[in-house]
Formats: sequence, structure tokens, C-alpha cells
Amino acid sequence: MTYRVIFTKEGKEWTVVAPSVHPAHSWGPNLRSASEHIKEAIALVLDLPAGAEKTIALDAEYQVDGLDSSEPNVFRIARDARRELKEAQEKADDALRLAIEKGRNHDLSMRDIATMTEISYQRVAQIASNL
Repeated sequence: MTYRVIFTKEGKEWTVVAPSVHPAHSWGPNLRSASEHIKEAIALVLDLPAGAEKTIALDAEYQVDGLDSSEPNVFRIARDARRELKEAQEKADDALRLAIEKGRNHDLSMRDIATMTEISYQRVAQIASNL
């Protein structure tokens, strides 16, 4: 399950709240620690079974003193763009594997497949060896 949380930088520490899981809140000296603590707090408030915090995902918003109200969105935009890039890369990898498999099934050489897919012969050979 994914929960929206808000991290706020206060001095050298981070506080964190989960608005939809009142009164789940916590803190940590860094974001990693604060993330683990809020997962534990969410699990406690919701009376989840032991170890359930490991399955909790966080949809995070960050607030930092000195940033204007639009600036924290840059972190979300960067994170979302990286997720989209990862998804696009996975889709491209799947398509490439399929193209190599189909090409090999039709007796195309790995060099021809490389030319057709615009990747190196070595990469085609590497992928083909794992099919």
C-alpha cells in the first residue's frame, strides 16, 4: 500500500507526517531514517501485522525552509521523470529482446539485427545469448 507523507526539514532533522493516517508522525536525522520511522508509525497506527512496514511505499512531498512554494515540486518532477525513464527503458528492452528473438527465428544474422535495431553487434550477441 502507498501512503502520502510530508517530510519537513527542521534544522538538521527531518519531521514526517502521514496526513491520511492520523496521528502517524515521526522524525529522523536524515530522509532514509525518517522514512523507516514513518513506515513503522503507519504500521502501528493501522495495527498492521509485524513486518508489514516493509511492504509500505511512500509517496513523498518535501518541504525545506527557504524554498518557495513551487520549488519542492522539482523533486517530485525529477523523481517522476526518472520513473518514466525506467519504464520506457524496460519497454525498449522488451521490444529489443522480441526483435532479436524474431530476427533469429527468421535466420537473420546478428549483424543484420544490429543494423536494423540500431544497436551494436556485441549488444545483440549479448542479449541473444540470454534468450
